[in-house]
Amino acid sequence: MEMYTETMTMLKILPGPRQCTHCWVPCRTGIIFNIFSPKRTFDRDLIAKIQQEIDLRPVRIRSWFKKKERDLLLEDHRYIEERHQALGPDLATAHFAVARQASVKFVGIDEWTKIGEKDKYVNLPGNYVPELFLEAVDASGTQMLYESFDNFVRLEHLKYLNLSRCENIDDFCLDRFSQFSDSLLYLDLSECPQVTERGLACLHRLEKLKRLRIANMPSVKNPALVGLMLEEAIPGCIVEGVDYSSNVENTNSQMDKFVASIHQYADDADDQKV
Repeated sequence: MEMYTETMTMLKILPGPRQCTHCWVPCRTGIIFNIFSPKRTFDRDLIAKIQQEIDLRPVRIRSWFKKKERDLLLEDHRYIEERHQALGPDLATAHFAVARQASVKFVGIDEWTKIGEKDKYVNLPGNYVPELFLEAVDASGTQMLYESFDNFVRLEHLKYLNLSRCENIDDFCLDRFSQFSDSLLYLDLSECPQVTERGLACLHRLEKLKRLRIANMPSVKNPALVGLMLEEAIPGCIVEGVDYSSNVENTNSQMDKFVASIHQYADDADDQKV
């Protein structure tokens, strides 16, 4: 008991590690007590990741790389409020689209603006220009996805939109195209592998649409039936890229299935919003 009391007394009078420069024992003692001090905290998430087993299977590695590519793409296509405030909605959208290999055209200007293979900078005004309105966007073959259309806001003069051969365009993208309902006249979705008839059904909200091209869409089971229904739902709209000469068998049953799939898609979308 007396030895314990003497030891504790010595520890209390020992200087800390920063105060002592010539005595080894108190410095070492101070370090030990600092390690177990309750003020020191550890990152539990980091410890959990360290303790996880490393999966080096080729499938897992490819999945990891795809996730990283997806994260980088989302970061590159995110909406930047400062850009829209400085340039206005039309010019800001043009900068966003051209920088991602798309072509744009403005009202009253016949030439299309795009960035060349050897160009490093977008050949567009760097300041807000009044009366400069975006009329057409050709984003065919680009990496446009759902989040990209956060940048396509308040475009009151957009009439032409080409999204053919865009691998990331899906039904959820088409569900938000109602933001173009007041102006869009032409839409090209040809060769978009992820678009189905359920996504095409959402296009009935584009009341001013005059031409819709849906050629070579592998996920659309009956393009002829979809084309007929869209032409009926959107007065004055012509659906191109569809072979109407082929016989549509069991039209009533197929139409019932199509309508049922639309309702199912709407229910799934509502569940995801919740």
